[in-house]
Amino acid sequence: MLACCVVAAGARPLEEVRWWNGVLGLSGEFRTVFDNTEYSAVRLPKPDERTYFFSDLTLFADFHVAEGVLVQVGGKAAYEFGDDAPGGPGPEAFLRLRGTFDTERHHWTFGHFREDVSPLTFEQRDYDDDLAGMRYRLTWGIADGRLFLARTSTVGEERYEAFAGGGRLALQPWEATVLGANLGGIHEGGFDAGQGSPPPGGRTREAGVGSVDFEQRLPWGFYAAGEAALSIDRSYPEDGSLRDNAFWLGFGWRRGPWEVGARAYRVGWAFVSPWAVRFLRNEEGVLLLSDFYAGTARAAATFELFETAVLTLSLEGGLKYKETNFDEVDYNFNVELIKFEVYL
Repeated sequence: MLACCVVAAGARPLEEVRWWNGVLGLSGEFRTVFDNTEYSAVRLPKPDERTYFFSDLTLFADFHVAEGVLVQVGGKAAYEFGDDAPGGPGPEAFLRLRGTFDTERHHWTFGHFREDVSPLTFEQRDYDDDLAGMRYRLTWGIADGRLFLARTSTVGEERYEAFAGGGRLALQPWEATVLGANLGGIHEGGFDAGQGSPPPGGRTREAGVGSVDFEQRLPWGFYAAGEAALSIDRSYPEDGSLRDNAFWLGFGWRRGPWEVGARAYRVGWAFVSPWAVRFLRNEEGVLLLSDFYAGTARAAATFELFETAVLTLSLEGGLKYKETNFDEVDYNFNVELIKFEVYL
């Protein structure tokens, strides 16, 4: 029997739209993102020093197979503004598939998803592509844990097979306190079976990062947070595994739509975290040249519009020092972010 109902106002307007006695539904998301990053003169190139200005729309047909079982089939259309010049790629379209299985405590995701763990282990930026893999989440009392594994590229000619993985266990023993343990890593390779060929002069990357973090909410909207991490990099077999550490400590104020905060970083010269926060990713694929200290500050405003949309305005800046005596500045950077999201 074919049946349909019209959604009332709510967080997701399409959530209550169902056909076939509730088996088939719709969901989606629209985004426009302006993300501009600028660095001063740097010793090494920074691949993310560019402006990302794009819109994307994701729509799913939701098949509610059984209670707690959902299969989503849909597509994502993305358009980078100014990218439709003659010879340019113009708009792009991608297939998106996702299956979820949820019980009271256990939650599985298969297919496409997005993930954030912690600043030093794994953090997806808006312009990073969706992950394709699987994720498991456990919610039990004061504990909230998850593990995920995704493959970000397949083996091919002059291309590595790459896996990304990570996880988090968060405990909230008191209402104002959150304690966490985190993992993130990358593994490249894939030529043992004789398929494809590695990039000329390239090397595989195999690195893992573990960290612990905390956030403590304080009176009047203030909070303190921090994270300490250790990385193990096995990308240089002739030198053995390289280990190093990093940590940051931050303070801020959050009230209503407004937030301001600052962080101080100390990062060891051999610390490697391929999926870390923006300026620590080391996408150049080389060792950092020295230990360094850095400071960042951020101001942001997040407005909820009509219960279905969110507008985010953010300004972030930072300063990195080459040496521990703060005599020589390595570089400074700033990031301007404007993001408009509509949850369908």
